[in-house]
Amino acid sequence: MVSQKEKNYTCAACFAAFHTKQELKMHGSVHSDERPHLCCFCSSSFKQKTALDQHLRLHTGIKPYVCEDCNRSFTSKQKMQVHHARIHAIMKSGGNPRDLLPDDVKQETLDILETWTGPERR
Repeated sequence: MVSQKEKNYTCAACFAAFHTKQELKMHGSVHSDERPHLCCFCSSSFKQKTALDQHLRLHTGIKPYVCEDCNRSFTSKQKMQVHHARIHAIMKSGGNPRDLLPDDVKQETLDILETWTGPERR
């Protein structure tokens, strides 16, 4: 039987539990108004360094997360996963991703979507 690591570190403010002291320390910033991580390109500031790192990708154009199905790239793993669930999971089940779009969507958006899915899905 595989045992799960216990969450021995608890936040005194909200009682959320964590596996490590580092995770608890990172969580602590959600209870503070302090935003020590500053963007060097604009006036944005962030509570956590990971949020700043993701934000900086908007300025630099770096998109390290690549969809394995269509090679589209994203600034975050979460955005790639949402893309995959919305587009490719629907296509694999026989659906059409265009069904996700509102009726009044612009033709330009449909053209972009076609580059991801191919004209045969139209």
